[in-house]
Amino acid sequence: LDRQGNFQPKLNIEKARPCYLRYGREQSVVYLFPGDRIDLIADAESFDETLVFTGYGSGVNASQFLAAFFLKFEDKLFRREANNRIKEASPASYLEYLTRQKEFKLGFLEENKDLPEDFVDYMAKRIEYMWGRDLLEYPVKHAYLNELPYERVPVGTSYYGFLNDLNIQ
Repeated sequence: LDRQGNFQPKLNIEKARPCYLRYGREQSVVYLFPGDRIDLIADAESFDETLVFTGYGSGVNASQFLAAFFLKFEDKLFRREANNRIKEASPASYLEYLTRQKEFKLGFLEENKDLPEDFVDYMAKRIEYMWGRDLLEYPVKHAYLNELPYERVPVGTSYYGFLNDLNIQ
């Protein structure tokens, strides 16, 4: 950062891809396309809540969507609620809860019509991947949050049936 709190990185992006910005303990994902110029404005004290992207190129809309998506589905309050669900829920009810969340996320993605097709494909796969990852982590996190030995979390083999439904190719 310069004395006015500005920075101007110049990146050569050969193909569209997510990139991560870090400032102190804050982190944000931007989605960059070759030839984009993206200007980012944020207040360091409330970074996620004040992110605004301007400029030109497909990455502006994609990055603005990612900022809104994070606030809606992945901020601290949402994660706290998810941890409470993990702690209290049975395997079946947690699977149901996460499946509903996945549907909400995909619906939010579909509502945003001005996003580039390859970004929409990336996000759909990311949502699917996160759904599967969170379900795989349930037994370990449930045990940890309830101070139980891992072996004491009976999920049963049918719980892992969701692996047959994963679509991340």
